[in-house]
Amino acid sequence: MCNQRTVSIQILLPIFALLLPVLLFGQAQLVFNGADIVLNNGVKLVISNPNPEALTQTKSGGGLTSSGPYDNIVWMIGNHAGSYTVPFSAGGTSMPLSFTTAGATGNGFFVLGTYGTPTWKNNDDLPPGVGGVGRNGSDNSSYTIDRFWQIAASGYTVKPALSNLIFSYAEGDWNKRGCCLRIACTISKFYRNSG
Repeated sequence: MCNQRTVSIQILLPIFALLLPVLLFGQAQLVFNGADIVLNNGVKLVISNPNPEALTQTKSGGGLTSSGPYDNIVWMIGNHAGSYTVPFSAGGTSMPLSFTTAGATGNGFFVLGTYGTPTWKNNDDLPPGVGGVGRNGSDNSSYTIDRFWQIAASGYTVKPALSNLIFSYAEGDWNKRGCCLRIACTISKFYRNSG
């Protein structure tokens, strides 16, 4: 009886040794091959690899879906300079957010997210810190894409310069009933969160 226990332990030790690296270390890259990861109810997905290839999309479709203003990616980019793409998606539509960083000092990070509004009236579903979607004192929702993006650098001694910003959106973000938007006339609008 005693010898049988010794044999079973000797067999389990090599299996445990093979599994130990998997149990102790995470993958350095999150690869999207057609599936979605849905961030909901205040979820933060933390990417601690500063390499621009840490998020990779190998097939069209699939990506990260953030459902609201508190569902974000926290990417620990630090002072790493490079061109980054976040493979956001919504309803099966790929909506990558791309940007280039340079000149950062410190171990900062980016908080990134995007979410669509349920109706064309954006003033009813504003992100935190945004007082309204207005123009000349009037609600400008009917002339605004029904989606918000968050790109916030934090924790830096010197924040990185951003260039080559490319925002994407789904077809349903501009052609809802009540929306008068002409895509050829769109511009981006910057809101600084006072909080």
